[in-house]
Amino acid sequence: MWVILESWIFFLASSLLVQLARDLQTDFYEYFHDFFDILVGLLGKNAQNPELLEQIFSALSYIFKFLWRYLVRDIKDVYQ
Repeated sequence: MWVILESWIFFLASSLLVQLARDLQTDFYEYFHDFFDILVGLLGKNAQNPELLEQIFSALSYIFKFLWRYLVRDIKDVYQ
């Protein structure tokens, strides 16, 4: 039961995060590194849960899709 609940909570939170990245691109970008670190940290903690891994990678891919213009400008900061 808790896995399903956690999965739904994360699904909703990651969907909200992606929508914020899409709608607030310039304003969201200044927080990109914070959210990126959180999502990458969740990858290690949820390595045994394929549903959450899929949601994390999906959220990351959409965030990259919406923010790629800003990421390219600061490519050195992105890879640090």
